Amino acid sequence: MSALKLGADLSFVFCMENAATPIKTYSPELIVIPLLDSEGGMDTMKSHWLPRLHAVVVGPGLGREEHVHNISYAIVREAVERSLPIVVDADGISLLLNRPDMLDGCAAAVVTPNIAEFTRLCKGRLEKEPGHFPDLSQAVVALAKSFKNVTVVVKGAVDVISDGDKRLCSSTMGRW
Repeated sequence: MSALKLGADLSFVFCMENAATPIKTYSPELIVIPLLDSEGGMDTMKSHWLPRLHAVVVGPGLGREEHVHNISYAIVREAVERSLPIVVDADGISLLLNRPDMLDGCAAAVVTPNIAEFTRLCKGRLEKEPGHFPDLSQAVVALAKSFKNVTVVVKGAVDVISDGDKRLCSSTMGRW
C-alpha cells in the first residue's frame, strides 16, 4: 500500500493461496498473485515475475512458518542475484535472523525494525543488547555496519537511520 501511495504504478503481492482473498480486500489496486505454495511457483517467480520487478519487499504478513520462510528466502536470494533493491520489514526480520546470509551481496537493502525487532537483531547479529551502546544511534550504526549495503531504519518516536557510516535522527511526524 505504501508503494502505491508514494507513486508506484503497480504493486504486486505474492502470497500463499489462502492469503489471497484477505489481501485483495485491502485495495483493488493491489495485484495479488497466489503462487508461493503452487506447483512450480518458484520457477514462475524466477522466470516470469522477478524480471518485471524494480524492488522487493519481504515481511509484512509473511508469518513464521518454515516452508514460507524457505520460499521467501529463495525469492530474496534471487532478487539479490538480480541486484534488485530489497526492503525487509515485520516478519521478514525474523527470516533475516534465521537466515543471516539472506542479504549477503545485496546491492541495496533497507531493514525497517521497530524497537523490539531491533533488539532481536542486535542480539542475533551483534550479540549485544542495544543498551550496551552509549545511545540508540550508535547501536543502529553498529547494526548497519554488520551488513553490507544495508540501511537500517529503526522506527519509533524518533526514527534512527544509518547505512553504517552516516546516521540521521528524525522526529518529524505526519503522513504522506
